[in-house]
Amino acid sequence: MKKTLGTIQGLMRLGRVLSIVVLVFSIIGMVGCAIGGVALYATGDMVIETEEGNITLGEVVYDELMLTIEMVYFVIIVAFIACMTEVIICDRMAKYFKFELNEGTPFTFEGAKKLKKVGILAIVLPIVMELVAGVIGIILLANIPEVAPEVAGTGSTEITFASSLGTGVMMLIFALIFKHGAELNEAQKKANMEKDALEKKVESAKERRGYYY
Repeated sequence: MKKTLGTIQGLMRLGRVLSIVVLVFSIIGMVGCAIGGVALYATGDMVIETEEGNITLGEVVYDELMLTIEMVYFVIIVAFIACMTEVIICDRMAKYFKFELNEGTPFTFEGAKKLKKVGILAIVLPIVMELVAGVIGIILLANIPEVAPEVAGTGSTEITFASSLGTGVMMLIFALIFKHGAELNEAQKKANMEKDALEKKVESAKERRGYYY
């Protein structure tokens, strides 16, 4: 039993390390998107000379997918939203792992409750962020009809969080398992207390009978 619990705690430590690593890289990505977006906005109209003629700095990033500067801004915003989503979820996950390691077992009511909250967040937050990204896309690209066929054909503006949704569902399942384990522990403690009380009563009765004799 102790060996199994030790394995679980080892996995929890690994989970905390991985969540912190992803958190750090997500923060770096979020900051990079913010800096890149601001830099592009500030210097996008700067004219530079090339062999093919003068072009703006913003036009340098155009390709067959990025047809306009609005498309570039949209991709940067979507990347920023994706990184921000990961930052929030990974931060909550790291806090849960820290709590669980301090408790020494996942089978606690408070731990199961915290994991359930993280699971719900991992499901709801990506959906909200995807809706936000969709609204931003409509606002930025509504007046660019030539972009619509390209977008429909490539799916370049789509943002999905299928992996996060799957992770959220698994967290909810594990939260139920850990809660059930906590209930079993509570029932076992109660049964042990009742057993100890009964043994004390029997011992007390024996002592009284011996006193009377």
